[in-house]
Amino acid sequence: MERVTKHLRLREFTLADLNTTHGYAGDLECVEFMLWGPNTQEETTRFLLDVIENQKVIPRRKYDFALIDSQGRHIGGCGIYLDETFKKAEVGWILRKEEWGKGYGSEAARELIKFGFEVLGLDEITATCDARNRGSAKVMEKCGMMLTKRRINHRKDRYREDLLHDQLDYSIQK
Repeated sequence: MERVTKHLRLREFTLADLNTTHGYAGDLECVEFMLWGPNTQEETTRFLLDVIENQKVIPRRKYDFALIDSQGRHIGGCGIYLDETFKKAEVGWILRKEEWGKGYGSEAARELIKFGFEVLGLDEITATCDARNRGSAKVMEKCGMMLTKRRINHRKDRYREDLLHDQLDYSIQK
């Protein structure tokens, strides 16, 4: 499965993507606001094996895509994850830090939303981010998502177990 936008190609991951995936998944700066990471090489390998296995599941609930730019470079990843009703899903994305601020996140998120509504027949798509992550919040807003909730002290700090951060919840409906 593949989706093409003006500047990006969203394609299924393969094991050949291991090194480029680990380039961002193992980068502390890239995953600073994520609930996971930075990955070890083993964790990135396990992620790719899981993603490839999910490509075969029917009915499918998890779609992960490698983001390929117009020069053919693997610059990040994105995904859409359906809930058990198959009517609602959550989207997410990550980019190599060299690609931040170029509009790729918004372009990928818009394509995931389009795919969710037009192909998967979803009624609602959500996304969340650490409230300190203004870049991701801007992406959601550019895609027409509305802030639905600010969860106070919802996310654990990466370095201090006693420190919590707020989470922003966004949503868009068909």
